[in-house]
Amino acid sequence: MMFMSQSIAASTSEFSFTFQQLKKNYSAQKGWCIEQLVVAGREGETIFNRFSNCFESSLLPQEQLIHLWPNIITREEQRCQAVTIDNLLREKELHATWLVIDCLPALEMLKGAKTALSTLDVLIVRMVVGEEATSDVFDSKREIDAYLREYEFAILGIESERHPSFGHAVYVKDVARQAVRLNNIKNEQDKLVTEKSEAAAVWEQEKAELRQ
Repeated sequence: MMFMSQSIAASTSEFSFTFQQLKKNYSAQKGWCIEQLVVAGREGETIFNRFSNCFESSLLPQEQLIHLWPNIITREEQRCQAVTIDNLLREKELHATWLVIDCLPALEMLKGAKTALSTLDVLIVRMVVGEEATSDVFDSKREIDAYLREYEFAILGIESERHPSFGHAVYVKDVARQAVRLNNIKNEQDKLVTEKSEAAAVWEQEKAELRQ
């Protein structure tokens, strides 16, 4: 199953038609769950910013995006109740193997998906690339790489958008690293079994000596 996360507020008119069409075409199909929610790194109230460029509407304030979109204007600041990816998947009883985060800020959303990251196989993440990615304004590729490495993901590559500062990075589970981790776990288990057997043998010997 693929789970797609887009930060879209329910009252954002630009997306209402698309949402209704998705709901009409796919909600009845097995394995599909169509929701219109604001996704963040933690549960609770947050500000969703609706911009003149509706496709960049997100949790990011105008001050950050203006570096990449000089003419962008805030149309509305909406107070919304945000959900995390983990809680959404749990509530809807979804078991996804793919996750697509097609909006910014991806790293914050990933921090609300710690449980999901242990079971996902593939991630597609929208991020800022190029010179802007090295600034303090946006999450850098290095930061996202480092965070996902903790969950044994390796990057395959980045597909650039029409805007040269944006791209979609594809991550997959690092099978080799998983194999090393599983082998280490097995070695630890074998060690514990050996130590338990040795302790049992010592105990049997001591009991035999006591009987004498």
